[in-house]
Amino acid sequence: MRLLIMAGLFSGLFISCKEKGPAIDFSDVRATDTVYTAPVEAAQPKIVLLEEFTGVTCPNCPQAHQAISGFQAQYPGRVVAVGYYAHGMAQTKPVEGLTIQDFRNDKATELGNNFFGGVPFLPSGTIDRIPDNDQYLYQSNKWGGILTSRISLSSPVNLYVTGSYDADEQQATALVKMAFTADVNRQLSLTLLVVENDIIDAQEYGLRIDTFYNHAHVMRDIITPNAGMSVLDSIAVKPAGLVYERNFTFSVDPSWKPENCQVVAFVSYNEPDNKEVVQAAEAPVAP
Repeated sequence: MRLLIMAGLFSGLFISCKEKGPAIDFSDVRATDTVYTAPVEAAQPKIVLLEEFTGVTCPNCPQAHQAISGFQAQYPGRVVAVGYYAHGMAQTKPVEGLTIQDFRNDKATELGNNFFGGVPFLPSGTIDRIPDNDQYLYQSNKWGGILTSRISLSSPVNLYVTGSYDADEQQATALVKMAFTADVNRQLSLTLLVVENDIIDAQEYGLRIDTFYNHAHVMRDIITPNAGMSVLDSIAVKPAGLVYERNFTFSVDPSWKPENCQVVAFVSYNEPDNKEVVQAAEAPVAP
């Protein structure tokens, strides 16, 4: 009876149990999507997303990096981190004469300026895009309290991501799966991006420069649109048991080390006054 009701609600979106949607092009990204129903899963533990704006000529940023490492050690497997390096700030400029790779990119800049309304200082960041005093980006000394409050929550969406890499073609594939464990009556957005760990390069660190600094979770590319892509907008209430899958294929830049890269996916609300991240996941690009 439940499946019959769902079939009526979705107005022909499904044929039998499963239907493959059309290909959608994001420049050099190829994506296909699939929607179907399945038995309702038990809810996953909440995975918290920590996004930071940082820079290699920011002498206070390594303290924030250490704080993130501490959160990940305290909550193993429960904290996903992304580091954005934007243009237009003195403390994101390369270390003159010492920097090997410039981590800055236009997508981080656009996200900081247009989505977050500007980066006020470095380091600054957000936990699950939950505002503090109406500000999405705040000082690192506020991260711990907000993160701790988020860890104990449950998510209405289970999220899975798996990656694979074709070295001959220098292309990666990421499969993202969203499984609803409760009814959701909000508009949703899905974001997929790539981070790289274990990059040894220069970093200002207090009053000194560490030329062998280990940079972690450096955002290399955002595969979806920068602010995420809308998903399932045609379904006003996404019922428990609904499953959405999207398969992405994208190019891997020759400067990246695929074995050190992770694909990061997260689902967030997509409403003018609510951008809360409800679940996050990450997986190796080259398992």
